[in-house]
Amino acid sequence: PFIQALPEDEAEMLTSIDIHGQSQKEYAEKNGMKYSTLKSRVQKSRDKMNMLFRECCELSIDQHGNIMDFQAKNKRCENC
Repeated sequence: PFIQALPEDEAEMLTSIDIHGQSQKEYAEKNGMKYSTLKSRVQKSRDKMNMLFRECCELSIDQHGNIMDFQAKNKRCENC
């Protein structure tokens, strides 16, 4: 649900890369953009999604930055 809360183009990009495992280089070529531009867009989109998570949930993160657990901050969160 957090990916779907992003603008459509960003959601499609992150779904292709982070969910379906398409390489960033392949995605950039397929969509006619520079690889460096895509890398920047991916990072910005991931940051936006992270902000949505943090607005909604309290995250427990391990030493490597992996999410280990979460707790909703507000039971009415629209994205959880």
